[in-house]
Formats: sequence, structure tokens, C-alpha cells
Amino acid sequence: MKKRCVIGIPLLLFALFVLPFVAGSIWAYRLGFFEDDDEFPPEDDDLRIARKEMPDADNAYYYLKQACEELHWPEEDGDRIYKMLDKENWDRAFVVGLLEKNATCLVLFDRAAMCPRAQMTSVSDYPAFPRLGTLASIRILSLFERGKEKEAFDEAMKVLKVGHMMEGAQGELFDFWRLGQAAKRRAASLLRTMVAETTIAPEVLQRYVEEVGQYKVNEEWLGDALRVGYMRASRSVDFVLPEFPNPRFRIRPNETKRKFARAYRRCIENISKEYSEIDPVVFEWQDPWGRGKLALARAFLSGNIHGDTLVGLSAKLLEKAPVEKCRDNVIIAATQLLIALKCHKTVTGQLPRSLDELVPEYLSEVPVDDFDGKPMKYSQEERKVFSVGAGTRDYAYADYARPTKENLTFSIDF
Repeated sequence: MKKRCVIGIPLLLFALFVLPFVAGSIWAYRLGFFEDDDEFPPEDDDLRIARKEMPDADNAYYYLKQACEELHWPEEDGDRIYKMLDKENWDRAFVVGLLEKNATCLVLFDRAAMCPRAQMTSVSDYPAFPRLGTLASIRILSLFERGKEKEAFDEAMKVLKVGHMMEGAQGELFDFWRLGQAAKRRAASLLRTMVAETTIAPEVLQRYVEEVGQYKVNEEWLGDALRVGYMRASRSVDFVLPEFPNPRFRIRPNETKRKFARAYRRCIENISKEYSEIDPVVFEWQDPWGRGKLALARAFLSGNIHGDTLVGLSAKLLEKAPVEKCRDNVIIAATQLLIALKCHKTVTGQLPRSLDELVPEYLSEVPVDDFDGKPMKYSQEERKVFSVGAGTRDYAYADYARPTKENLTFSIDF
């Protein structure tokens, strides 16, 4: 009995004091209390871009910024303007007055459309750009409503071009890419709406088919926009670092930057791939706060919980970029097809049995659906042009024709 006590007491003391001390020491070391166990800074030269200075006279952004400064936007009529953009309660007198007050603004917008490129220099006028695009769209509708159809089409092409240039402006915010994207989508939508009602001669209308095709997503520009996004994300790590009382307890800067680099690099690699070739499980980083207590505890013990959270939130947005590229290219392809179909019907009196009948008279080739790498889909009977959309693989035509929320369908209203 005495012998057991002699052996048991030390074991009990070891279990009560030594083991917790060792475990606590390991835990503290893991969290970086004793030394900084962060890794070396990542190699990210491929994710950084060197901006070349652009003369103001060639820079569309220079004129767009001035246009924003000249913009007259009645706050009290904002909702009314947006409703008229959707052809609700159109008020010709109000629109004429709005355009007259913004004459200087629109002249500067037109000057921007004449430039070869755009390069963002500041974000001070960022909130005004959507309104500027809305004003340009109101002008398009006003021209068309007054019977100036050719001028309306030309103005829509200006908005399409300006939006395209904004996508390549290398802005500090990736949202600036999305501003350009929104402008392009609105212009393409207006073109499709006007095509259904226009009386422009086919030989004149045909010119817009190939011109619209020039504004598919520029993959190099989208890659640069993502690189700018990475540089901003990398800087954000250094920005939030002083906010923590013990930064090493919650974030490892270099580890976080490496994970950012890997996420952005993978996204850029996916831009050039067809949607069917993109691995759907692209990013393994997720926001640890929403995955249960065990995952949260594991993330907390990793010593980089806030770093992983930052990367996880970015990853959710980044994985949408290749899909948005496909969607934007489908929108442009569908707009081309609707213009070509209008020309064909005006000449022949009926829609073609297949899109191949549009080649080579109106199209050099049938535009490709970015989601499956095959020609865009068309149904003469159902009067629609459509894409298989995201999440679709090799299905039969009957499956393509079945409407789903993933399909991108464009009705033929003429």
C-alpha cells in the first residue's frame, strides 16, 4: 500500500501540474506567444502589375470623372428615373429637361467614348458612375422614343464601349470592373429591346452584329482586375494588423497573404478555361465562423483565425468571376444573334430553321456558348435563343429546352 502511494502521488502531481503546463506551453507556442512562427512572405510577382502612365487625352476615365462632376441628378426623382429606365411612366417633358441640364455631362461622356482605353486614377467619384450610366441609358431611350433609331443604336454602342473600357481601367476596387460590367449589360439589354421594335434597314442593322461581338470579356483585363484585387487584399492584411491587441494570437500576415495569392492565382487560371473545365471545388478556404463550434475551435487554435476568415470571404467572391465571364460572353453572343435574326426575318419574312442559316450573310460563325464550348442554342418554334447556363453538362436538346433558373434565355419578340 505504501509502495502504491509512493508511485501514485508523483503520477497524480504529474497529471495535475506537469501535463497542463506542457499542453499549455504547446498551445501558447502554437499561437505564437513565445516566438513569431509566421512563414516567409509569399512570392507574388506574377500577381502584381506595373501601371503605365496614360496621357489624359487618351484616358476615358479622365473625361468620365469630369462628367461625374458635371452630373445633375435630382435626388428626389431618383426612383422615378430608374422606373423610366424600365419604361414605366415615361415622361417625355421630364426626360428632355433632365438631358438639357446634363448637356455638358453628356458631351464629356461622348468624349470618353472616343478614347482607346481607360485607366482609373482615384475612387473619389466612384458612387457617381452608376448614375452616369443611367443617364446615358435614358438618352438612348429618349432618342428611340422620338424615332431617332439609328442615333439610339449608336449611343447604345457608346455605352457598351465605355463599359468595356471601365472593365480594363485597373481600378483600385474590383467593383470598378463590376461597374463596367453593369454598363455593358444595360447597353446590351437596350439593344435587344430596340431590335424587337426597330425599323432600321437590314443592311444598316447588320453592321452592329460584328461590332457588338468586339465587347466580349477581355480575359487579360479581367486578369489584371483580379491582380489589382490581390494587391489590395494583401495590403488589407497590413491594414488590419494594428487593430488586434495581440495580432499573432489571431492572424499570421504572411500565411494569410500566401493563401490570398493562391486563391487569386487559381481564379486567374480559371478565366481562360471553359466553364465545363473549371474544377467546381476551387477554393478549400471557408469562413470558419459558420461551420460549427469544432471548426471554429480548430481555426482558433491554428493561430490564424482572422486571416482564414479574410481569405474565406474573398474566395466566395472569387469563385464567381469565371462564371460571370461566361455569363457576360453569353449576353453579348445572344445580342449578336437577336440582331442577326431580326435582319434575316426582315429580308425573308420568317425566322431561320437553324442558326447556321445566318452564316455567312450576317455572322462569320455561330457564337459559342461559353458554358459548354458549343454553339448557342436556338428554338424557332419557341422563339428563343439560350445558353445551357452554369451547372449544366452534356445533356440532350430536350434537357436544354427545359427552363431552369440556371439557363440564360433570350426571347425573340419580333
